[in-house]
Amino acid sequence: MGELISESPLLGVLTNYASAAISYALALAYIILLTRFIPLTQYGYYNAMLALLSTVGLFFPTFGIDNAIAREGAMNHARGGTVYAHYSAMFAFSLTLTLAYSVTGLALIPVFIWDGVPAWLTGIVAVWATYTLIQGVNNALNFHLWTVGAVVTQGIGLILGGIVFRVIEIALMVVLRNVYAIAVSYLVGQLIIAIYYISKVRQWPSLRTGYGLIRASIKEYINMGFQYWLAAYLGGISGTLMAYLVFKLLGPSASGIYGLALNIIGLVGNFAGSVGAVFGTVASHGYAAGFDVGSLAKDYSRGYMVVGSILAL
Repeated sequence: MGELISESPLLGVLTNYASAAISYALALAYIILLTRFIPLTQYGYYNAMLALLSTVGLFFPTFGIDNAIAREGAMNHARGGTVYAHYSAMFAFSLTLTLAYSVTGLALIPVFIWDGVPAWLTGIVAVWATYTLIQGVNNALNFHLWTVGAVVTQGIGLILGGIVFRVIEIALMVVLRNVYAIAVSYLVGQLIIAIYYISKVRQWPSLRTGYGLIRASIKEYINMGFQYWLAAYLGGISGTLMAYLVFKLLGPSASGIYGLALNIIGLVGNFAGSVGAVFGTVASHGYAAGFDVGSLAKDYSRGYMVVGSILAL
């Protein structure tokens, strides 16, 4: 299977997961400093704002269009075609959603104040909006790398972004001693990923080409990606609503504790995402080339179950 994509699938899993592992290793220092320098109540307000913003994001659904574009683009690449049109489509789609999402998030600032969040903390929403827009661009760049099978390059970008994010987060926490340290470090981490990915892709997408492909194939894309999207969407609803309900019903301190707990248990979940990212591109290329994707899925599942079980311990 390795010949179907440009970089090693195993190394792809390792580098994609390494970004999470390194980030969470540094998170030990982060959690110690967080509990020492940032009041738990303030961290609770921060988590509550992010939870509501994430909940609002559910009103900007992709309907699986992004997954369908990715799958079709990878299959087209496996057949020797270009990925530029699909790359442009992903850029146009991602940028449109994140722009609308960011503007809506900024409009929620009065709601946060009404909910009891101190006004001086609401500037975090502006930092978040900028982060979201950069992430939208990164989604398209990441898609390009994924489509051509550059899964190791993907992972290296995430490692760089993760290390910079955690190091700056720890440094700013000592200096600022408030939750802006967390928000700003997330933004800087995304910028680092964007710079690295742009240096590797070296091709800017066309909005006109992208929107044209989406208009021509919208029904096909929804039919192809809707079921996968729905499963992830339903899972996302429970997670984001729970975080905000903890704040509303139990208060900011409980919200802060809940956020810390999620940070600690996130390591195993990130491994699943790393395997899924690599499996997706290998499976799409394999399907286009006529390989038995079912047996491939079994191989990946066995490996994931073994490693995932060890991490869970």
